[in-house]
Amino acid sequence: MSEPRVKQVTDLAGLRALGHPLRLRLLGLLRAGGPATATALGDKVGAAPNAVSYHLRQLARAGFIEPAETSGGDRREHAWKASHETTSWEPSGFKDSPASSAAAELVRRRIFDAYDQALEAYLLGEHGEPASWRAAAGFGDLAFRASPGDLKAVLAEVNAVVARSQQRAIGTLGDPDPDARTVMVIWHGFPLPVDR
Repeated sequence: MSEPRVKQVTDLAGLRALGHPLRLRLLGLLRAGGPATATALGDKVGAAPNAVSYHLRQLARAGFIEPAETSGGDRREHAWKASHETTSWEPSGFKDSPASSAAAELVRRRIFDAYDQALEAYLLGEHGEPASWRAAAGFGDLAFRASPGDLKAVLAEVNAVVARSQQRAIGTLGDPDPDARTVMVIWHGFPLPVDR
């Protein structure tokens, strides 16, 4: 199984490129839906193509997206595609200055906001989903005692399971299921306040 292509963010400019909620949404749309033009993306997000083009250029400058090769169509507007399947960074790597620490915190909050919006959109439309999808969707939480190493190992295992499913879905592990849809799996692992 091939590993997903990961954009490792190591500089403040990369974090700042992700710090805008529209840019995060555009990057997510390109990753989930494949190449698209600024006009098509603008229709999906309710923004003017020129504003979308500006944000796409900022993402491209930071290495998150790149021009997509297209055949035919309107040659005045080109399509963009995601350069990587996922983005990663070490929050501890951005503690050297107040500006980088604040940028890392802002991106994390923007990502959590995007998670909340995706879940809210699903809940609002859940009644219209087929019964099979309503039965498959779920959520939950578990609290248990663990060391930092234990938690890191648990999250690595969860990530490996999701990565295998992602590889199967994109057809690298056999034929994709014709009933498959893009899904989002969100998990967080964090320590609760200190026991009293």
